[in-house]
Amino acid sequence: MAENIGRVVQISGPAVDVQFEEATMPPIYQALRVVRERFGLDYFGIDCGLDPDDNLVVFEVNASMLVHDDNVEFPYKDPFVRVIKTAFDAMLRSRAGRSSAR
Repeated sequence: MAENIGRVVQISGPAVDVQFEEATMPPIYQALRVVRERFGLDYFGIDCGLDPDDNLVVFEVNASMLVHDDNVEFPYKDPFVRVIKTAFDAMLRSRAGRSSAR
């Protein structure tokens, strides 16, 4: 069985962004894939965590999760919000049949 070894990409406040190779993906990733497939939407938000036994604990899944631009109280969110907004904009352009912004 492969170890769950990833590479830390960024640390911002309490948030740690880690990338994994497909072969070393932690079990939570498969759980999140199942949630995504069952939810059946192109965009949604999920607030979740792991319990002490590494089980996925879902607090909220929302089809219209709000992503704030201004995170004065939680500045560690800013780099992640930029990634989310960039990906969301790219998805919208793709769905609209355009490949780049005007």
